[in-house]
Amino acid sequence: MENSVACCGGFVHLTVRIACGLAVAAQIFAYSIGHADNSPPIDVRADKLELNIYGGQQILSGNVVVVQGGLTISADKLQVDTIKGAISRVSGNGAPVVVSNNTPGSKSFRVSANSIDYQTSKWSVVVEGNVTLEVPGLQLRSARVEYDIRKARLILTAGPKSRVNATLTLPADTN
Repeated sequence: MENSVACCGGFVHLTVRIACGLAVAAQIFAYSIGHADNSPPIDVRADKLELNIYGGQQILSGNVVVVQGGLTISADKLQVDTIKGAISRVSGNGAPVVVSNNTPGSKSFRVSANSIDYQTSKWSVVVEGNVTLEVPGLQLRSARVEYDIRKARLILTAGPKSRVNATLTLPADTN
């Protein structure tokens, strides 16, 4: 790759604050559900890291794990695209991609899917393929979930051979 640096072999371990883009997807979910804390450092681990220094693209592949405080993203591959230094898109795929939040003081959640795509200009997150979204008391399953960050609106779509499924766990009766 022209104008790129590849770090391969073994297990690449980076603890860098400039990797904020890799935690953006997790932050968006956490912020929308509770309060996200972006002050802890971001720990990024992968088998391979490609940085296109001039092209504004970072690709992590192989056993990717990004952790910031209680937020975690795990995937087979994560890609961060930037335009003029600003994050424009974060996408990932895996078997599955998992985004979870266990940050104290905010609501916990876990999202798993075959792919995730966060586009900053559209303020949208799309997760596709065997999607499961779990929050305390609620589990949602569908083929695709679109999340409009500004409107805090979820749209769940069934697949050709599946339906949207919601499982609610009601609080125990205290009477």
